[in-house]
Formats: sequence, structure tokens, C-alpha cells
Amino acid sequence: MFNLRWRSLCAASALALATATGPALAGPDDDTLRVAMSEEILNLDYNYTTKREYIILAQLTDATLFELDPETQDVNPSIATGYDWVDDTTLDVTLRDDVLFHDGTTLTAEDVAYTYNWIKSAESQSNANGVVDRWLDTAEVTSPTTVRFNLASVYPLVLRDMANRIMIRKAGTYGEGEAIDRNAMATDLIGTGPYRVTSFEPGTELVLERFDDFFGEAPEIEWTCPGNVESTN
Repeated sequence: MFNLRWRSLCAASALALATATGPALAGPDDDTLRVAMSEEILNLDYNYTTKREYIILAQLTDATLFELDPETQDVNPSIATGYDWVDDTTLDVTLRDDVLFHDGTTLTAEDVAYTYNWIKSAESQSNANGVVDRWLDTAEVTSPTTVRFNLASVYPLVLRDMANRIMIRKAGTYGEGEAIDRNAMATDLIGTGPYRVTSFEPGTELVLERFDDFFGEAPEIEWTCPGNVESTN
């Protein structure tokens, strides 16, 4: 059985996690949530995974350009602050300038363009390839905080796809040529989400800690669950 621990957890993710993995107990005396998952976690990079457990994990460790409101289906800003349709097949996306990766480096337009072009490429062999391949031609940097997405054809659900699937990686993450490493983030994830990975034993245990430099709203609800795993406090 796979153990998963958080120092704190937002309500929406906690509910989704409980639905996917089973009950998780919590209380006010400790800020650690311990969850036993029925499915093993073997890869931390959602760009290369598909299962529901990985989707929930990505919501904690990663961030997308936009967020999709689960109730209204409205597309809201996340890493991106806004967008502008130049024409039917040209989309300019403006980025925040205060997004940090978990290693402390600042996210740039180059990182965003690299991620989308990499996922689009056949050599990526990414599980997310099919999401962008149906509409993306190229992504290009047009300013330090702007990326232009050149579409292969008219596609009205671009923002929804951006909100649902592609996790931003640092430029060059997966290597190139003979040095391609599709498992670069499989066990040592460097994301941009509200939680960072502090330790990971594939198939056994994953420990996440709140990332205090997260650009968005910090998790508000603290949870705890008694168990035989040492606290991260």
C-alpha cells in the first residue's frame, strides 16, 4: 500500500484525494495528512502519466497556464494572467512575473514555449502529446512575459486544454538529441505548484511540503491523520 503525506492540504484537493484513495483522517493538533493509496505512485511527472491519482498529485505539485473552475467550467488565470486572440489561429498568452519553480528559479516565457513545443514533438513520447498535437503548430517567445501560440487550425477549446493537461517545465528539462531524458522529472520533480516534493520512494512513499513561495493562494486548511509514519514537522 502506498503512503502519501502532506503538511497541509486545500479542501478541494483533499476531497478529490479521499474520493480517489479512500478515507483520510485529520485533526487540528498536527499539520500532516497521511493517506494510504491503493495505486502505487511510480512517476511524479504528469506530462508522462494518466491515472486519476496522478491527476490529483499534479494539482498539488504543479500549475498550468490557466485553471478550470469545476463548477462553472470558467477558465481562470493561473500562471497566465490573460490572453488575446490576434486572429483565429494566433493566441498571445501573458504570464505572471513572480512564478517560482520549487528550486527557486523564476519561470520565464522560454520555459512555457519550451514545454509546449516539447510535448508537441514526436520525440517527447509524452502522454500529453495528443492534447496539444491536435491544435498546436508552434509556441514562440514574443517578450519576457508573453508567449505566442500558433495554431495548426481553428480550435475553440485551446484554453480548456491549457488548463487541464500541460505542466510547465524548465527549458531544457528533457534534454535533446542523444541526451534526451524523458524520465528527468519522474522522481525528482521540480514543479510550480503549492507543494514541493521533499522525498520520494517510488511505489512506497511520497512526502510533500507546502511551498511557501507559491505564487497563488496558500492552502488554508490543515489536516492530520494518525499513523506510523514520522511527521514532517
